[in-house]
Amino acid sequence: MVPRLNNVISRGFTAYPTRLKTVLVIIFLCFNISLFFGTFSGNVGMVESTDVLSSINMSSSVSDSVNLTILHINDLHGWLNPRDGIGGVASYMGYFQQEGFDPNEENSSFLLLSGGDQNTGPATATLSKGEAVIDVMNAMGFDAACIGNHEFDYGVEWIYKRKTQANFPILSSNIYNVGTMDLANFSVPWTLQNHSGVNVGIIGLTTQSTYTSAHPKVTSNFDFGDYEAALRAHIPVMRAAGAELVIVLAHCTPSELSSLASDVSDLDISVFLGGHGGTATVTDVGESIVAMAAHKSRQYVKIELSVNRSTGEVFASTGELIDNTDGGVTPDTGIQTTVDQWDAQINAGEIITYTSEDIYDSSTNSGISALVTDAFIHYFNYTYNFGITNRGGGFRDYFRQGNISIADIVSVIPFENNLMIFNITGEDLAQYTYFSGYARSGLKQIGDDYYIQENGVFTPLDPSKNYTGIICDYPWYVNYQSVFNASDTGIHYRDTVFSYFRELDDLALHESENRTLFPLYNPPSTSTTDTTSQESTENTSSTNPTTTNTTSAGSTGVDNALLLIIVSLFIFSRKMTKKN
Repeated sequence: MVPRLNNVISRGFTAYPTRLKTVLVIIFLCFNISLFFGTFSGNVGMVESTDVLSSINMSSSVSDSVNLTILHINDLHGWLNPRDGIGGVASYMGYFQQEGFDPNEENSSFLLLSGGDQNTGPATATLSKGEAVIDVMNAMGFDAACIGNHEFDYGVEWIYKRKTQANFPILSSNIYNVGTMDLANFSVPWTLQNHSGVNVGIIGLTTQSTYTSAHPKVTSNFDFGDYEAALRAHIPVMRAAGAELVIVLAHCTPSELSSLASDVSDLDISVFLGGHGGTATVTDVGESIVAMAAHKSRQYVKIELSVNRSTGEVFASTGELIDNTDGGVTPDTGIQTTVDQWDAQINAGEIITYTSEDIYDSSTNSGISALVTDAFIHYFNYTYNFGITNRGGGFRDYFRQGNISIADIVSVIPFENNLMIFNITGEDLAQYTYFSGYARSGLKQIGDDYYIQENGVFTPLDPSKNYTGIICDYPWYVNYQSVFNASDTGIHYRDTVFSYFRELDDLALHESENRTLFPLYNPPSTSTTDTTSQESTENTSSTNPTTTNTTSAGSTGVDNALLLIIVSLFIFSRKMTKKN
């Protein structure tokens, strides 16, 4: 069609009237601009329920073919129930069954996979230390999962327990005992499964950032090795064992997997499935598919492969992202019953307080940041000057308007963090500008002047004085262990929040940057509590609730270009009318 249009414009072009020639040129430009944007922006951004891949290699025979369907989720983070009209595992199961998936079918053409971070989130998952999640995944019929960084949140012993509990393998091929190339004892590198007569090899990878994106108290005993080296070590063994088609199931970002797919293109890997972070995507990289869904049970990846049964060669493939919208399908009642039973067993519905409006992690000294760190210093009756913790991944949800229960608090701060105390001079504190990105209470800057909480009131920071701070152990282990010493109080950070919130009638009155600070301060008694010799544990993003961004990044450019052309046509036609 493009050559044909070019020929019309070029053939005998000079014979056309001036006005018609101009119109034809504008039409030609419009067509080619649209073609340009459509070509280069079609797969950018997050895609909603739309085929973004469709590749066919007709060199293979279709007479001996089989169709395999991969259903992939990642970063479930224990979101078993829907929130804000999105997600939930019963709804997931409804969609999977609508696709034709049957968890009881032997030698199924479906593969149900998870890209890691099954744990850590809402109360039922967190307080059961992942047991509830694995129980639900067993009921759903998962074929395999990989180890994500948050599988380490409850300690290595809990990885062993969940591995034993699961009816499916939990994989990773790049976790080694520290200082060696020996795979960690809990680490199963790959599995070989037969689906509709095709031997499918699935190999796991865990993000190399796990050392600091999980708690270093747990991860310091392990090395998280190079992805390519792990694949090159294991995939030949998988092939020798009979793997005809290979899938990489990874808790790694799509950008990491795209680079990896290019680097190992000679290994003939059909699919790279990701997790951990980045923009949800389904895209081609060479002969491979790279895909990842949105987190917290909001979305899943569906990939269909047409495979030559004799050779294992993939000769056609399609892929799409499908939103798990509450109400979009009939939820599976059996799965929901399992979830309800676990919710009842955990029983975290006790009402602690109330908020008259939604509260988000809006800044370092307001919103959730203010409430949580206020709780730290309030717990010790303001005998310590300030409180510090990490934001971003440290807050995993927001407080919704209405009654606030234990479950709501756990959902916001689900990690296994203890509080630590430390001493610091005013001079050093003023220079520690890296505290500026942290959630904090008891510290304030007005212009160039610094103020600090002392006995429930703010006073100017004195460079010559010694001050005491409270910090969650996770950020201390990650960022400050080499900067200052700290002592573990043995107090879980969530316990201070429970205590503080019970004394507040409305959280919304105490979370703003202009709040009346320390409203519950009581002068210290003559007796003191020794917290310096007690013992110690978290981790990593609370944001405003958002729906999946399904707009292609190029659509705005196309719209603007077309609008400019339309306006130009209008102005041109007006001028020509006046001339005529």
